[in-house]
Amino acid sequence: MITRPLPHQNNLQKIGYKLFSCLTSREREEVDKTLISAYGKTQ
Repeated sequence: MITRPLPHQNNLQKIGYKLFSCLTSREREEVDKTLISAYGKTQ
């Protein structure tokens, strides 16, 4: 059985990517640090 991702998940990813691409490189670094530290805590 193949499970396909829900359409709204794809839309959220596209919106998130657009927002992320609008950020300055400095803001991206902050987002990266936040994501990495959040990911590290789940390990």
